[in-house]
Amino acid sequence: MDGLMTAGGREPVLYPLISPYWKHLAGHADFAESWSLAVTFRFGGTIAAIESLLWVSEALDQSRACVKTGFSHSPNSYRTDPAVPAFDDSGPVTVMDGECVLCGFGARLLARFDKAAEFRICRAQTELGRSLFLHYGLSPDDPESWLYLVDGRAYTSLDAVIRVGNRVGGFGLLLQPLRLLPRALQDWLYRLVATNRYRLFGRTDMCAIPDPGLRARLIE
Repeated sequence: MDGLMTAGGREPVLYPLISPYWKHLAGHADFAESWSLAVTFRFGGTIAAIESLLWVSEALDQSRACVKTGFSHSPNSYRTDPAVPAFDDSGPVTVMDGECVLCGFGARLLARFDKAAEFRICRAQTELGRSLFLHYGLSPDDPESWLYLVDGRAYTSLDAVIRVGNRVGGFGLLLQPLRLLPRALQDWLYRLVATNRYRLFGRTDMCAIPDPGLRARLIE
């Protein structure tokens, strides 16, 4: 668990529970992939049913994306914002906290399961990350701020995390049943984890994670 500390210099609250497994999980993404394949084999029919349900749900979401996320911006509106530096938006982009252990682990899983190598990951602490948050009316310093940009549209909160998981597939399919929760409950769960993530999981530097696949996806 080297290097994982809370903002106050203490071990994360969950340290006693996750320390026996953390090095294995963080250092060997194969574990997550193997577990995902095992779950798929054991519950393949259930996952297939969930995927079918989500296909319909995703189609319906397209017509009300702005309303659902609270963003009234037109698609690709950031391209005409002089405060937002130009960046490669030919594929999906996630903007997340680059100092959060949980976000760093999620970023590694994303890089691992993104077989099409289409995702780009932007740290919230960069000029691009901050400007994108501000463009969509989010505070760069708010622990709840998280963005998912795809096809010019922006999503946030747990809805964004679920959408990313659905697009990546594999391990991300385990997040899909959360879509069935009422939006208010999704947002509450997201806020609960987001506002306590440093205390629960600690801090780290995403750029220092020795993962070539992750590094190749980072954009500034």
